[in-house]
Amino acid sequence: MTNIVAADRITLTAVEIAGILGISKLTWYRLYQSGKTPKPARLGRRLFWNRAEIFEWHKAGMPSEAVWVALKTGETNEQAL
Repeated sequence: MTNIVAADRITLTAVEIAGILGISKLTWYRLYQSGKTPKPARLGRRLFWNRAEIFEWHKAGMPSEAVWVALKTGETNEQAL
């Protein structure tokens, strides 16, 4: 397996995201468990994140999941923000 993220795939694994962000896989899972990442898709026991969404989320400053959902949907829920 290679550390290079395939440009033609639409999903990313935790290991790939951690490599892109320059953090460990454990740190990524801690962010996920604390609700600070976009929601992944589950396939069996594996988790996959949408590639485009991860890059958009990173560009937006990596907001918490609640803030990210509000930004994506255009809501102005002050509790989320």
